[in-house]
Amino acid sequence: MSFDLYDSAYRGHFTVMGGIDVQTTIGFGNLDRVIDEVGALIDRYRDGRLILCTTHFIQDHCGIDELVGAFEFIYEKVRQTRA
Repeated sequence: MSFDLYDSAYRGHFTVMGGIDVQTTIGFGNLDRVIDEVGALIDRYRDGRLILCTTHFIQDHCGIDELVGAFEFIYEKVRQTRA
């Protein structure tokens, strides 16, 4: 389901769980792209209703450096958003 469809039909009733897509976003050696997409999600759900995690189990093609970079960014971004 697209985030636009979710927002228009269900926002306020459900919480999104996921957001870091291991099939199209993370695991391809492009941390800047991951940070851009994750940052946009955090901004979109600044008011809550987002459990940010990978959309599937972490797979072999997802390197630890990219995962650590993504989660360090999330840690800092959420704290900036709350301030």
